[in-house]
Amino acid sequence: MSMLFGIAMMLGAVAEQVLVQTDALGDLPKVQPVDARDLDAFTEAHLPGALHLDVDELSETREGTVGLLKPREELYRQLGAAGLDPRRPIVVYSSLEKSSDLKQATRLFWILEYLGFSEVHLLDGGLRKWRAEGRPVATGAPTEVPVEVAAYKHLTIKEQRHASREEVLNMQSSKQGIIVDLRSDALFRGESKKDFIARSGHIAGAESRPAPGFVEDEGYTFKGPEVIRELLDATHTASDTPVVTYCNTGRDATIGYVAYRIAGFKEVAVYDGSMAEWGNDTTCPMTTPKE
Repeated sequence: MSMLFGIAMMLGAVAEQVLVQTDALGDLPKVQPVDARDLDAFTEAHLPGALHLDVDELSETREGTVGLLKPREELYRQLGAAGLDPRRPIVVYSSLEKSSDLKQATRLFWILEYLGFSEVHLLDGGLRKWRAEGRPVATGAPTEVPVEVAAYKHLTIKEQRHASREEVLNMQSSKQGIIVDLRSDALFRGESKKDFIARSGHIAGAESRPAPGFVEDEGYTFKGPEVIRELLDATHTASDTPVVTYCNTGRDATIGYVAYRIAGFKEVAVYDGSMAEWGNDTTCPMTTPKE
């Protein structure tokens, strides 16, 4: 194997990695760290050279369903204003001081993969781990250089990463694939529900995989691929089994999306509407374990 071929193979493997460790961030040429938190948190402390893109600002309430991803053109405008260059590798991160921080990073990771960014990674352990290791941080407001919206026009949307209600219904009726519920056991069993969701229970035929099970109890770093695969049923085949993850509003679902990607599953999608849409549509089949 020639040296150039070996380097190309190595870079290809890096491009396919979901997670990037803190000590390997500098190994990615021209990397763009992207902070998914709100502006106040970014201003207080962030990775040196990081861009800021509040992931919550990429969603909206539409036709009565909360938390849906905004239309593509609006997403391009916001990404451009934040300075994201689609030609460069991107490493997304959040604080990871508490469990709810993780889904900020995983949702932005999913959004960028769905939009067709060619190389997107997640910083395992986030800013919490970075600081715990004594690495430098910066403070102050973002100093991004805006990117023209035209820069995103060449991207090919990866429709297979985004599941619609109709696609979930088709998977449900055909039984070709796995529907995965990332919410708590109590929500799955229908013992409780969110106020904005009319019906309790879960999508009929779904499996329960609460999001916290995929990460370590301390530090909110993801478990390794072999450990994650052990958590899944033996019937799951990473190479050819389609998977759709969901939760209440498509946030915890992205933790599952990342976990299945780490485990080697190729066909993974997020049902962005999740229970906020499904649970309020009486035509969509739901059940509880008692039924």
